[in-house]
Amino acid sequence: RDNRDRLSRINVPTMRGGTITLDQAATISNITGPTQIRRSDRTRQIMIGANVLKGRALNEITQTVNEALAGVRFPPGVTYTFGGQVEMNREMFRNMTISLVLAVIFVYMVLASQFNSFAQPLIIMLALPLSIIGAVLGLLLANKLFDMVAFIGLIMLMGLVTKNSILLVDFTNVLRRRGEARTEAIINAGSTRLRPILMTTLAMILGMIPVAAGFGTSSSFRAPIGYTIIGGLISSTVLTLVVVPVMYSLLDDAVGKVRRKRTVPAPAV
Repeated sequence: RDNRDRLSRINVPTMRGGTITLDQAATISNITGPTQIRRSDRTRQIMIGANVLKGRALNEITQTVNEALAGVRFPPGVTYTFGGQVEMNREMFRNMTISLVLAVIFVYMVLASQFNSFAQPLIIMLALPLSIIGAVLGLLLANKLFDMVAFIGLIMLMGLVTKNSILLVDFTNVLRRRGEARTEAIINAGSTRLRPILMTTLAMILGMIPVAAGFGTSSSFRAPIGYTIIGGLISSTVLTLVVVPVMYSLLDDAVGKVRRKRTVPAPAV
């Protein structure tokens, strides 16, 4: 293959059983071309690889590459897509999103079975969106990206932040069964359960401080979990003490109206 003259004298069999030399059937010349042809989904592809510099996030680099390629005019039929670690991260984010949805569904199912109600678990689960607010703010203040590790911390929050709402709603129901009025029961439940709510929340926050501070090996990898949980617990605790009692009253009024409509007898004809 390194001698074009010798290559041109290679014998090629013909349909009639004879042979001819290659230069009789083809023109041989040196050109530039690919040594391999790769295909994906029956489409030719060219793979370009690069390593990520230490200290830069993969999402940031992906965004930079997208901005650079946005100004490139590709020939008709030519497109580009990301593979490798970028593709793996996207697939993992899709799987984690499914896990997050399933976690919310399972939490609701457990709460509905324990409270024997489909409405009160909705009040308790108001803590979930309230915790997401704090988780995002915590990552922003710490200048951390919402990566896969932070997503794991967000799933952990789904099971942690509902405890405050459970303490409030459950004790309010207990006081109402004892004969207290709704408003009085809500106020007494908030004042009585404030101490255990703050104790459990502070215990979890203090336990996450070493993780967020980055002590030990692989600290930068685990830090987003700490900031996500700390921010989510703070926001959910503060907002739950205000939002949950209000929603409890509103939902109780709505349920009461529905029950009264069902029990009103039909007018006699």
